[in-house]
Amino acid sequence: MLPVAFLILFSGLDVALTVQRQTMLTECACRAARRVIVAGEFSKTAMQPTTWTGTAADTHPIAAAIRPLLATLTPSIVGIKVQWLDGANSAGKKIQVELSSEAPTVIPRLFGAKWNLTARSTMLIAN
Repeated sequence: MLPVAFLILFSGLDVALTVQRQTMLTECACRAARRVIVAGEFSKTAMQPTTWTGTAADTHPIAAAIRPLLATLTPSIVGIKVQWLDGANSAGKKIQVELSSEAPTVIPRLFGAKWNLTARSTMLIAN
């Protein structure tokens, strides 16, 4: 009976941690998108409308904006991709931020070694 109880307990813990990490990535994607839209073409720190790819461990302002929020994920394994969907950095144009990470599981034989997590946020540039 005890092994079954431990299996249920650790399975629930694994799912709860994964849901928490997915929620955290979603919030980070929203924060990163907000960082980009506030830094539109009239901002002193305007970002160029080219695709940027990196990790949360980079020195880029977007990575720096989300790094403090990654409580249970290592910044070097969180991938960031920023795209200007309309090819411009002006007001009313769309940007998209996508974050991806692999989260290790507590019970690798039951759920596999890692969960692949992805979060995406699309917003309009404000200024």
